[in-house]
Amino acid sequence: MNGLFSAPLILAVCTHSSFADLVKRTSAAEVVIVVNSGGWGNIPIERCPEVLPIVKGIADYLDSCGWRVVVVPFSRAPVDSPATTPSPITQLITVAEMLSIHHSRARALVREIESLVQRNPDLRFVLLGISNGAVFVDQATGLLSPLADSRVVAIEIGPPSWHGRYKAENILQLDNEGQDPLTQGKFEEVFASLLGGFMKFAFNLFTGNPTRFEEIWHIPGHDYPWEAIRHKVCLFLSQSFN
Repeated sequence: MNGLFSAPLILAVCTHSSFADLVKRTSAAEVVIVVNSGGWGNIPIERCPEVLPIVKGIADYLDSCGWRVVVVPFSRAPVDSPATTPSPITQLITVAEMLSIHHSRARALVREIESLVQRNPDLRFVLLGISNGAVFVDQATGLLSPLADSRVVAIEIGPPSWHGRYKAENILQLDNEGQDPLTQGKFEEVFASLLGGFMKFAFNLFTGNPTRFEEIWHIPGHDYPWEAIRHKVCLFLSQSFN
């Protein structure tokens, strides 16, 4: 037990390598929550305050419904340590996938899911994506075969507006009731927050306290506290897992 969750949930930290082996070692699991954080998608869950409460809320709800759950973060950036900033080449590859120029990591995730579904047809998946992670989840969901698609639901939180969203009954997309400037394409607000983030980043660097840029860049309206989305998420899950 990791100590982060009250539900009987296994938290397996996944790097760029396959997470299928991790899931297979948890043979008692009935639902796999695959977590894709924002940014480069390589920050551990315990360092993502915007993600951790949502993951815990979903896991606790499914546990209360009698499902045995395993949480597996999926790293989109192939780095040695999830705590480090990806190399420029990796950043370029990751951005290219965000812009749908290629789908290499999304296809890798789909292969993992379909391999697990073939071995265990009763296994279910919740693909959870935040911000850039929501774009990735949307791309992966659109690539699933019909068999795997029937075992997967997706929760996409705050997907940026530049990505055309894949619409399906097994996808829940949240945009703060239209108040999220990133999902609505209000780029003047996004740019203002980006400028503020650069100023904080430069100040921290100058004062000898360097931080990851994505940890201090904050877009007002791009917040999704669990209590604000709990009803919609739990209703969606109850309808999907009936």
